[in-house]
Amino acid sequence: MKYILVVLMLLLVSCTKVIEIDLPDAPDKLVVNCFFSTGSKFIVHLSHSQNILDEDTTIIKNGDIKLFINDIFQGSLSHIADGFYSHDTIVARAGVKYRITATAPGYNQVEAEDSAPPITLLDSVFYDPDTYTDSEGSQFYKIQIFFKDNISDQNFYEIHLQLFNDEDVFELIRLYGDNEKVILNEGDEEYYSGLCVFSDELINGNQYRLKLRTHSTITGNRKEMHLLSVSETFYKYRKSWIRHSFAQVPDLANPMEPVTLFSNVKGGYGIFAGYSANSIITD
Repeated sequence: MKYILVVLMLLLVSCTKVIEIDLPDAPDKLVVNCFFSTGSKFIVHLSHSQNILDEDTTIIKNGDIKLFINDIFQGSLSHIADGFYSHDTIVARAGVKYRITATAPGYNQVEAEDSAPPITLLDSVFYDPDTYTDSEGSQFYKIQIFFKDNISDQNFYEIHLQLFNDEDVFELIRLYGDNEKVILNEGDEEYYSGLCVFSDELINGNQYRLKLRTHSTITGNRKEMHLLSVSETFYKYRKSWIRHSFAQVPDLANPMEPVTLFSNVKGGYGIFAGYSANSIITD
């Protein structure tokens, strides 16, 4: 029997053949990334795509990024540092269509547009000081968020919780639904992202209590709970990012095909998406 196992192992090792596949290189394209928030100036990052084996920087410092409001030219963004560009005066507003175009030497022009939805107000946040234990023996805390969904065709949300330490430095806390129907409806919990992204499909126009949990200790220091009202573009990108990030970690037991990130940048890659945020600070 031992002899048979040795032979089988030798066959597995010897039955290999190196196959060289000559795949054409994909052309480099501009990459534009910007999440713009109502009440804030536009900060856009410009870079370019490249082969995964290349080690050169992808940052572009000599690009030309133009900003349009309802298709009316407002001026070019200035390079700040490390591929980041900004406009000195224009602050994003809800319900306004913003469009950017970007060019750089040696690259074709790209463009993208989006609008930020109006703010959805947080009514209150309750942090349960008690600890609970899940079926695997891990402890967690419960959180409840109360808000009224805006009455419109469709709304999209994302929740952020920032926990500050004694040096006033915060960390972003991973949040999960606590048997929460709007989170379960998204089908994202199996990817363990710690991001709560959801639509108002099940709660349109109603007052709602969102039930969350976290395995991070949240007692004691200052906390900031943020309810982001995000555009559909933002929502689609974030949903694809959750799956893309999960697929990057190999799981032999449950293999998953690579997931392409959603992009609204015509002629290139990246994301240009708007949101509005409302917060409650708790000491």
